[in-house]
Amino acid sequence: FKSTPHHVTEDGTSLIGEGLNIEGDLICKGKIEVAGIMTGSVKAENINVFETGSIIGGVKAGRFEEFGFIEGEVYADDNNIGKTATIKGDIFFKENLKIDEGADCDG
Repeated sequence: FKSTPHHVTEDGTSLIGEGLNIEGDLICKGKIEVAGIMTGSVKAENINVFETGSIIGGVKAGRFEEFGFIEGEVYADDNNIGKTATIKGDIFFKENLKIDEGADCDG
């Protein structure tokens, strides 16, 4: 077999899929997509929480898009809250905050 060089990047995407429950703190240099349940703090450059996803704990991100359930403080440079999102906690942003009509924000 011929060997080919592999390129490893630090900005890959990690997925917490539906049916997966994770407990503990999570730090990622790239992107995290959450469709399952994350209990603990999450820090990444880019975080997407799908409608089926939940984060119970703090969030720190460069770009954060949420359509699921968040309980805890949210710190993000660019924050997009979708109409199906529920957030129970304070929201802090640096550049942009967009909240779609229908989103439930209590903080």
